[in-house]
Amino acid sequence: MQIVNVLNLNQMDPKYLSLGNVLSAAVGSAQANAAGVLVRTPGFTGTVAQALRPFPQYQTITDTSGPLGSQHYNAIQAKVQKTFTHGYTVLAAYTYEKNITNVNNVGAQNYYNLHAESAVASFDVPQNFTAAYNWQLPVGRGKWLNLNNSNLGRGTWRLDDFRRDHVEIGYAD
Repeated sequence: MQIVNVLNLNQMDPKYLSLGNVLSAAVGSAQANAAGVLVRTPGFTGTVAQALRPFPQYQTITDTSGPLGSQHYNAIQAKVQKTFTHGYTVLAAYTYEKNITNVNNVGAQNYYNLHAESAVASFDVPQNFTAAYNWQLPVGRGKWLNLNNSNLGRGTWRLDDFRRDHVEIGYAD
């Protein structure tokens, strides 16, 4: 799964959210002046929220190529394999894991605090069980059912099966 690194470099710092309704006021208004918001860019007109962005003259500056975020994968895995007489083999494997990321397919919502973005990954599969068996049938040269004079006895005959069960965390769309 590809994780898209989308980062809006022109986000307003969340520390200004405490200004509340002042954020929607026009720059130069009585509310903005009372809050101490100054115009940093000559000729700028817009809201206080826009003026508090790093580059107020632009709406969004998107970086899609820079490294962003982190991912932590922890797991415990167990595997059992047993070969029995008469050509039977059984294999079973189990994984219990947790995948935590702070760039869950959409990039960061707040690049000022990436730690707050941490959550279980949307593609996390916490439990996975896999089992397989193989039985080499007693058909062919030197086997119980010897078919030397027939085309059926020239190869190795076997039965195989594979099963995978997993538990996923569901997310509503």
